[in-house]
Parts: sequence; structure tokens; C-alpha cells
Amino acid sequence: MFAGDATKLYKFAASDSDLDSVSTTGNYTLGTEDTWEFLQFGNSLVAASGHNHALQEYNIESSSKFDPISGAPAAKYIAVVRDFIIAANVKYGGTVYNNRIYFGGINSVTDWTIGTNQTDIQDIPDSGEITGIVGGEVGTVFLQRGIARMNYVGSPIIFTVDRIETNNGCEIPGSIAALGSNAIFYLSPNGFYLFNGSKSVPIGAEKVDQFFFDDLNPAFHHRVSSTVDPTNQTVLWSYASNASATGDPDKILIYNYAVNK
Repeated sequence: MFAGDATKLYKFAASDSDLDSVSTTGNYTLGTEDTWEFLQFGNSLVAASGHNHALQEYNIESSSKFDPISGAPAAKYIAVVRDFIIAANVKYGGTVYNNRIYFGGINSVTDWTIGTNQTDIQDIPDSGEITGIVGGEVGTVFLQRGIARMNYVGSPIIFTVDRIETNNGCEIPGSIAALGSNAIFYLSPNGFYLFNGSKSVPIGAEKVDQFFFDDLNPAFHHRVSSTVDPTNQTVLWSYASNASATGDPDKILIYNYAVNK
């Protein structure tokens, strides 16, 4: 198990139940609203933390600490789509590209040179910033004002990226929780939705939407987090309510997708 905070990455030590630092030399400096994202690709664990640091890699068989991947961008969001690591909302060369996806080389953690080994970039215009990405056989990209789908087609295009939702988007990245590419739960400015791979279906209208927006402390929307519990067929959203003056999340909203309640 691995975890991260504003300055370090940690690995859980079963021998003493401690969290041992496995940070790169010099540690990290995350922004106020940045969070760590992790994915496993073969024997490599890859971590993204926003725009201040390039993607980090830890080989679970040989590494003693994380280190930046040479040539890789910094990214807010990462996912595995087919045989590619996809970085989204990226920064490289000193420039931030909020609506750009950057795919690494096929079957590679270390190849990020554009134009080689099917590595490339693509922007998604007119939908605001990218706020999340969910992997699988296809990629689902969430933006502030839309949802796009990535399909692998091979060279020279590599991936097609089609906007399939323009009425709904996601402005709170931590609200995205996926059971699979055909069952992704998220919060839009219009309420809670289930994206089923082709369209968004409202799940909170006339149930909890108005309560949630009234109860959420708007100063701490970036502290929303979510997860799926497939055993109990529930999705859980943690958030800071108006009763939380410090911004510490103090409530959990639970949706049972089996009975739609």
C-alpha cells in the first residue's frame, strides 16, 4: 500500500504498521488543491500529483524510492487505456495545457517522446479544463463542460477522441468514481449522474441533489473524494459540509446503485 501527502510519498511497512518514506530525493511540493493519483502498469507504480512535478515511478520489484520519469509531463490525472498510460491536464516545457491528453508509448512507462512508439498529444477544445480520466478498453475523459471518449485506432492517429456529452460535465474532480468504463458516477453542476458509456443518467434528482448543494461548503469543494464499494453495491462521496469550519470532510453521502436509492 502507498500513500502521499503534500511533501512525501510513503509505503506501508507490514512489519511495524508504519508508513516509510519512499519519496524522490528532495521530496515534493504539491499545490493547495493537488492530490496524488496512482496506477499500476506492469511492475511499475506511477504517481501523478499536479503540475509541480513530473510523473513518478516506483518499480515494485526493485525500487527503494519513487523517481521522476525522464521526459514525462507533469499531470493532474492519469489512467491506463489499453496498452498506454494516459496523462491529462498536463504541464511540460514550462507550459500548462489544461485541456490536453498526452499518451505515452505503447507498452511503455518511460517513452514520452512525441512522435515515437505511438506517443502523441491531443487537445479537447470548447469544453473547459479536463477534470478526470477513467481507463479501460476505452478512455473516458471528463471536462468541466463535457465528456469525451478515447478509442484506440493505431497509427497514424493513435486515438480518436469524440465528445459524447455536451450537456453535462464535471467541475469537482474528486467526485468521479468508476465501477467500470460503463458505470462511472460523478457530480455535475446539475447534480449526481451515472455515465453508462454512452450517456449520463441522473441519479440524484428529486432525491439528494438540492440537499447536497445546500450542505456542501463551497470553499472546500476540492476536498470531495469518492469511491465504489462493489461488495455492498454502493458509491460513497465524502465532503466538507457547512458545519465544517476547518474544511475537514465531515459527512459521507451513500448511493446504492442496486436499488437506486
